[in-house]
Amino acid sequence: MEMNSRMDAVIAWVDGNDDAWVRERDRYAAQPVAGRYFRDWGTVRYVLRGIDTFMPWIDKVHFVTWGHTPPWLNRECGRLHVVKHTDFFADKTHLPVFNSNAIEANLHRIPGLADRFVYFNDDMMVLKPVPQERFFQNGLPLDFIVQGIPRKGYLYRKLRSNEVYVDIVLNELRLINTRFSKKELLHVSPRLFYSKNYTKVDVCKNLFCNFIWKKYAWLKLYHHPQPYLKSSLLLAHDLYGDVLSEVSARRFRSRKDVCQYIYRDVQLASGNFMPYTPDDTFCLNIHSYGCLYKSRTKIESARFFCANDSPRLKADEFEPTCHLLIDILENILPNKSAFEI
Repeated sequence: MEMNSRMDAVIAWVDGNDDAWVRERDRYAAQPVAGRYFRDWGTVRYVLRGIDTFMPWIDKVHFVTWGHTPPWLNRECGRLHVVKHTDFFADKTHLPVFNSNAIEANLHRIPGLADRFVYFNDDMMVLKPVPQERFFQNGLPLDFIVQGIPRKGYLYRKLRSNEVYVDIVLNELRLINTRFSKKELLHVSPRLFYSKNYTKVDVCKNLFCNFIWKKYAWLKLYHHPQPYLKSSLLLAHDLYGDVLSEVSARRFRSRKDVCQYIYRDVQLASGNFMPYTPDDTFCLNIHSYGCLYKSRTKIESARFFCANDSPRLKADEFEPTCHLLIDILENILPNKSAFEI
């Protein structure tokens, strides 16, 4: 079947300050939920401004929401498709849901989703012009296989990280290694591991990891807008449908989950991508007002900026830090988009 030439964007958003949403979340929560996972920085306005200004080739923006929308959102905009969870969850008994991984497990069911799309979180901003070739070439998404050492074991958890997302990524790698052969892909398409488009350091990492480990031990993550083939999502569900159904049924995030990176891993392990090393991105873990202030120049020079909410950011610092971030973004993207009233 011929691939549709359209390219869409998908944005997942929640208003953690909505009283009705909070009441419903608390009604289902077995224990208090960490508030920072749902803090609204107000950045989604600038995600949409960036898409409108710098990605005019995006056909439709699918705005995924529990049901609420920002008061400034122009729902009459022809490029906007507001999608409630009830619109695309196949099993309505899984709703309401407060787990982004469960939402991502159902993305392939969004009505009208194009064969090629770019997936955004609400903290991923586009700050400079972007040609569509930055995400797709010859019908394939641009991405990279860069391997690393395993992130597991007692010492790793003790010294580095015991974050839930590490377990989630390891869950995904275990699944990939059950159905895909790194050795086979390396034999058929060695350029996907040793591309001239990768840095020398990344090529050396792959050489080392391919010599030491027969399977994928770790894949470098890419916390920026992610290009996907819808067929990659469908393949993931064909291969791991039971697991993804279990994730869909979890109202709250769990260490047993997988997230949207299972689709990326399927895309990479099946060789359905073009090798590329992004050098136009900046991701900042905002752990203090000072760290954001010192990073203004880096933000202004980046094409893509991800404002990651760090658990180290204290509650009493959140409001002034949020105001500073909005000031920075407003200076870069001062004009209303077609998505705003």
